[in-house]
Amino acid sequence: MGLVRNLKLLFSDSLLHRMSELEDAQDLLEEHVAGRLDSMKQYSARVAKRDRDARRGAVTNDQGGSNGLETGHINPRVAALVARRARRMGHPRLDLSGG
Repeated sequence: MGLVRNLKLLFSDSLLHRMSELEDAQDLLEEHVAGRLDSMKQYSARVAKRDRDARRGAVTNDQGGSNGLETGHINPRVAALVARRARRMGHPRLDLSGG
């Protein structure tokens, strides 16, 4: 008798409804986690590109040369990145002249 009652509870509409709600919630959570993971990968790629560009040289010229010290043109985005990194590392001023 107890077994039959437990089987009825197992296959009742309320339990099946709750299980389907939990599956839907799990699907939404998996989609959210996948989206966040993609976002983190994109962010990581952007940061890696910025770091790579900063390592290539903080000083560039308008003609696309690798060293803009001759013309004195400093890429403002790279200069801001270098300055922000210098402040974060505790250096009040970072020398961009390479010397």
